[in-house]
Amino acid sequence: ARFEVSAKSGGRLGQSLEIFNQDSQAAELVVKTLDWDYTERGELKFYDELRPGSCREWVTLERPRLKVPARGKSTYRFQIDVPAGAPAQECRLMLAIEGAQPVAQPTVQNGGVSVSLPVNGRIGVAVYVAINGAQPVLKIDSVTTLKTAGKPDQPAVIVSNSGNAHGRLDGALD
Repeated sequence: ARFEVSAKSGGRLGQSLEIFNQDSQAAELVVKTLDWDYTERGELKFYDELRPGSCREWVTLERPRLKVPARGKSTYRFQIDVPAGAPAQECRLMLAIEGAQPVAQPTVQNGGVSVSLPVNGRIGVAVYVAINGAQPVLKIDSVTTLKTAGKPDQPAVIVSNSGNAHGRLDGALD
């Protein structure tokens, strides 16, 4: 799930999402914002602390916790206040929705030692805000094959982005 929206300097952008609970018990959830990035291996890394260039300070969450009724839904609102004078850029953040309490506490027993492991989950909703017309400028640099660990050459498309926002490719490589 993601939001891809546009805003202008000095503007306010309000958004909402619906959160469904399929369980037979009400769910108490915590909502917060996170900065994120991709590692060199293409894995997501989340940051609670503000990262350089973060726009999370522009975001106002409706409330930090909410309760979603059993087999019901709740609407959750947030807004982004873009500062006056903000340049054309992409504001990128993650809305993190997670259980207020661990869902389960399985016990691992080994040699008479018991360890309790709380289990919880997080749903991340990416928010991309194109400010003042920010947009990607994607260019296919090459079509090639790449070696991957222990596998034969795999077809690959090398793409560069000289724009000021993220871009997504769509299609099939044959």
